[in-house]
Amino acid sequence: MAHFSPLPELEQKLDLNALIIQRPAATFFFREKNTGDILVVDRSITPSSGKTVIAIVDGEFVLRKIKAKEKVEVWGVVTYVIHSAG
Repeated sequence: MAHFSPLPELEQKLDLNALIIQRPAATFFFREKNTGDILVVDRSITPSSGKTVIAIVDGEFVLRKIKAKEKVEVWGVVTYVIHSAG
């Protein structure tokens, strides 16, 4: 069984925007259709091999992991996934 205690910085008011958004003008949110997860996507990050991205394939947004030397139109890089525990 895991044991947890609150982090000192979380005992005060928690601002998720300040925590997960580094560049507000370049950050967008997507909802994944199958899971309902919220994807935090930063368009200012340069995509690289191994990164999870929102790509455009046949005019549709697609979630995928970039492979080395893969040619794909990247819309933005996924920086966080917010997943419901329930």
